[in-house]
Amino acid sequence: MYGALAIFLVLSLAGLIAADLTDHWSSADNSRIVKFLQSTISSKGSSNEQTYYSLQFLREANAANSCDCSALTGRLSRDLSEAFFGFQSSESCGCPHEVDNATLDSIKLGLSSDNIVDAVIAIRFANKLQKFSNEVSNALLRLRGALLVDGELSLALSEPSSLKVLHSVLDLLFELKDNEAAKDLKSDISDKIFALLPGGDGDVTSDPTLIFPLSRLSDKKLRIEKNALKVSAEQLINSKFAADAQTLYNAFKSLEVVQKYKAAPFHAALKQKTLQHGEAMALEAEVVDVLGNNVEVEEIEIVSLKVIGKDSFVAQNLKEKGSKVTVPADNLSVGRYGVSVSVTLAPKQATSKFQTFVVVQESAKVESVGIAVSDSKKAAGDLTSVKSQNSLSGISASASAQDVIHVSFKVSGKGGEGVKRPHQAFVRFTNIETSLSAVYSASKVSDSSSLEFHAAVALGEETEIFDFQSGQYLVSILVADSAIAQPVEWILGSIDLVFPGRQSVNLPLYAKSLLHTSDTTLKALPEIEHQMRPPAKQASNFMAATFTALTLVPLLAFIIFNLGLKPNFAKLNSIWSIAFVVLLGSIFALYYGYWLALEGVSFYDTIKYLFILLPVTILAGKYSLSAVATARLAKEKSA
Repeated sequence: MYGALAIFLVLSLAGLIAADLTDHWSSADNSRIVKFLQSTISSKGSSNEQTYYSLQFLREANAANSCDCSALTGRLSRDLSEAFFGFQSSESCGCPHEVDNATLDSIKLGLSSDNIVDAVIAIRFANKLQKFSNEVSNALLRLRGALLVDGELSLALSEPSSLKVLHSVLDLLFELKDNEAAKDLKSDISDKIFALLPGGDGDVTSDPTLIFPLSRLSDKKLRIEKNALKVSAEQLINSKFAADAQTLYNAFKSLEVVQKYKAAPFHAALKQKTLQHGEAMALEAEVVDVLGNNVEVEEIEIVSLKVIGKDSFVAQNLKEKGSKVTVPADNLSVGRYGVSVSVTLAPKQATSKFQTFVVVQESAKVESVGIAVSDSKKAAGDLTSVKSQNSLSGISASASAQDVIHVSFKVSGKGGEGVKRPHQAFVRFTNIETSLSAVYSASKVSDSSSLEFHAAVALGEETEIFDFQSGQYLVSILVADSAIAQPVEWILGSIDLVFPGRQSVNLPLYAKSLLHTSDTTLKALPEIEHQMRPPAKQASNFMAATFTALTLVPLLAFIIFNLGLKPNFAKLNSIWSIAFVVLLGSIFALYYGYWLALEGVSFYDTIKYLFILLPVTILAGKYSLSAVATARLAKEKSA
């Protein structure tokens, strides 16, 4: 947000609303993008499509020629899309770009394809080569039928791939603008694609990069509302961070189209937001369009200027011609100010009002530094004065003796006054040997009219913070604030601190977090080597084979018994007997399939089939036994 509140309410002298942007496409962005696209071209992993759009952008940006004919020739592909963009890249660079018979066959195949992507690329390629004119016309008719279903676009417009297809279709319509079939297709889909712009009638995700390809299809400007124009510009500017060459190219070209509108938005801000105390506040507004070009400011006005957090105004309605206005130094003290600025733009006669902040800074210094060691947290009365930096030595403190270190100091500005109370005031102890630091906040002394600060560090309570590390510590005072021009570090010198050794304490479970050590450590923890449980002792191969053979003996005996049986088909004298045998065979086949884990015979499938087969098998078995018994009785009677 550039540090501003970004509340922009803008009225033009002609009654128009001039919309402000929170950002713009700058020359620095262009330089960054050029480097990215040059690396894209040189990368062997880049697609020909990315290479083509990279070359197009670099040409628009007047960047150094990145054409390498040998590299482009080496990227020829059998894929139709890659072949087309490889051909386009070679042609734009003036490199040899022949098309072989295999590529021509791919084009003919694409012209007859029902796939929208293949058809669009094939039509564009054929038009570029001036070949297959009849096939192109037929392909355009099929393309129209594929794109429109019941008068609506058939693509899933919420998907980025579908929007990319629309870009390719619009490029096709521009390249075939004299083709009658292409004209019919353009009249059918232009309004539907226009609805995809921000502020359109579409209920899908909008795509402002469609502005450029749509604008090429007509000599007239697209009718885009002012609010939609601002939303489009904001989204296009955010696209400068995309890692896609086609998106970057279309965003840049779409911004060029937006720039030509009378109601085109712009970005307004103050050039400088930090000022030194004692100087007059010279505020200069900087207004640029969407592409970072300066816009002339005819008049600037400080509508209001007040200290943040207070209601009274320091200045109001200060107006000057040009882009600069000055606030007298007498009205200003050190601190942060909220400022409401109004600028009138010369070319558009539009007035823009925006809110931001400025900071009046003062150089600060630390003085009246003192240090003492006592047994109480109350401020020590007699402190050892430290008159110059790095002069402290010969003082020691012990955690075992419950010593408390007191550090006091004053903060003042240039000339001893004028500085604002700093937001940050700390005392830091740094172990000279290990560089371990412990930082403590210093509080303002309540009964002092000056900016006097005091910090008390009880070593007995802070042993863990110091990680039980005894030794020489460097003591520093740190002061910083947005209203202080440069952060201050005032080094007192060294002090000898003594801590007891680390003791192992077995606390009850969950008295501390299980991750307490890793959460509070300031150094790498020792690596834990996990000891895996050794594998269980197993039986010898002989014993395992013996017991396996014993389990197979009953199965072998059962098989031999069944082989010794002689089937008596004479007893299959009824339909129930035959059904019973078939059902038993089905159950056996089901178990066999489950044992082999065949597809469709899982555990649950097997249970399901058994619930069907078992009742029927039992019923068939009952009637088959009845039939056998009836036959036996009849035979006995006849005997």
